Amino acid sequence: MSTIEYRITPENLNSHLFRVDIKADLTPNQTYTLSLPAWLPGSYMIRDFAKNIIDLAIRDEKDLPVSFTRVDKQTWRFIAPTAKVTISYQVYAFDLSVRTAYLDSQRGFFNGSSTFLSIAELASQPCQVMIELGGNDHWQVATGLTRDENTSLYSAGLYHATDYQHLIDCPVAIGDFDVTEFDVNGIPHYLVFTSEHFGDRQRMVRDISKLCQHHIELFGEAPFSEYWFITHLQAVGFGGLEHKNSTVLQAGRFDLPNPQYPEELSESYKTFLSLCSHEYFHAWNVCRLKPREFIPYDLSQEVYTEQLWAFEGITSYYDDFSLQRAGIISIEEYLAILSKGATRVYRGPGEYKQSIVESSFYAWTKFYQQGPDAANNIVSYYTKGALFALWLDFTIREMSSGQKSLDDLMRAMWQKFGRAEQGTTTQDYLEEFNKLCGQDMSEAFYERLNAKAPYQLSDQFAKFGVRFSRAKFDKLNSLDTAVTNDIKPYIGAMFQQLPEGLKITSVIEHSPAANAGLAVNDVLIAVAGRKVNETSLAKLLSHHPVGKRLSCYYFRDDLLIESELVVSDSPLAGVKLTLENSDLARAWFELN
Repeated sequence: MSTIEYRITPENLNSHLFRVDIKADLTPNQTYTLSLPAWLPGSYMIRDFAKNIIDLAIRDEKDLPVSFTRVDKQTWRFIAPTAKVTISYQVYAFDLSVRTAYLDSQRGFFNGSSTFLSIAELASQPCQVMIELGGNDHWQVATGLTRDENTSLYSAGLYHATDYQHLIDCPVAIGDFDVTEFDVNGIPHYLVFTSEHFGDRQRMVRDISKLCQHHIELFGEAPFSEYWFITHLQAVGFGGLEHKNSTVLQAGRFDLPNPQYPEELSESYKTFLSLCSHEYFHAWNVCRLKPREFIPYDLSQEVYTEQLWAFEGITSYYDDFSLQRAGIISIEEYLAILSKGATRVYRGPGEYKQSIVESSFYAWTKFYQQGPDAANNIVSYYTKGALFALWLDFTIREMSSGQKSLDDLMRAMWQKFGRAEQGTTTQDYLEEFNKLCGQDMSEAFYERLNAKAPYQLSDQFAKFGVRFSRAKFDKLNSLDTAVTNDIKPYIGAMFQQLPEGLKITSVIEHSPAANAGLAVNDVLIAVAGRKVNETSLAKLLSHHPVGKRLSCYYFRDDLLIESELVVSDSPLAGVKLTLENSDLARAWFELN
């Protein structure tokens, strides 16, 4: 079986252009199909990567042009005139996200799904890619692709993939980056930052190693021989995308631990570690253990599944949970994080209108293309899926008298379906759940899976030494909560502070903000005749009695609107989890 040869070169840094050449052995007079994926695994939205393909050309072995037919926005067909052809094109690369490609004078990055055309008829054949640096000889290469025996670590040169799917599952970073190596269970791991940072490298390695160790022990094995954390740093950023032996992360430059304060554990660093934990867990859960509908992937169009609650929700449960198990945060710190996650679910009416099954199915539109109504009309398969995972964990522990847990369910699913990459159904999860509980739990399982109402978890939390309380919002524009009888001013909107006022980012229906007519993207400029910012609005509201109607002014585009904002006490729309019995709680956190 012949190998498809790819070559990629940074051709014009300031115009952000890669050049790609593909050489393949073909059968003369046979029709071949070129295409580029419309989406990539882990990001459920049509991205239309082909829009960045420029100047596509095909030439035969005599260097004569070969005509081709445009089939649709991402597909081309041609008849091979000779046994060898060369396919050439440019890729415009100026997207700072983790999903596509980027190139400038400082660095380069690309996902194969947005860069390498496939030859459909040869998709199962081995591929090789020659990564060139275009004269930037001081640049290095970071990728999970298999290095050729003559290509050294971090070097440009020849890399191999077993087939097209493997090729596009290994993102590539090039540049003068910062890298720290560490081993977990004898497996090399690489922590790569593609731009300058000021973080404490030793501390990051220590903490991330603990998380990696936890995940490997949970599943019983590592399904990779090396692993890459490739991180893009920006002034402000957050995001991640999973791959089988790597992840691409996006974070703020100062989210990393400050070496001047070695004991400080900032909220932003906790968030970064949670992101690392989440994406690493995906190496098992969704990269290999995945819905039946994803085997094989059809990257040309949307592929619908009702199981994202399992692959993102369960992963979201473990990402922060693992920080506590690894000894990075305390139980109290974990409960504070979990309180915020639960509050995101409970604070709005969305969970009364959509189940996590529906949220999974409509990921392509309602979740990934959220409108201004999202807080009111949808629920997240991440956050509510994590609460479903919590219910599974609590229930298994209760029904097995503490002998089993969600760990055992995930290990069983991995061994039965993940290792062989055999797709799952919801029924598969139920069957393993029933085995661990020792009885048929179908009714309770499906009732919660399809629920359009809050989960009632207080009794189960109590059995593990934690008090579950419905709570007020402690302050404006925050998910922090408090159990108190004190008045806590509330408007039912989140906002971003701008020099000219407060730009509304979400509004809960029937809230004071909604009743005042405020909507997403409005800019609130004055209340009670006073210019407002986040601090002054809170003080202003706290100095008036509940029920007082205050004049307010806001801009919608360039239209000034006058209305009234009613001073209100916070409803019990948040969640507060409080540790009451450490011994009971520790039983919850033990790795089975």
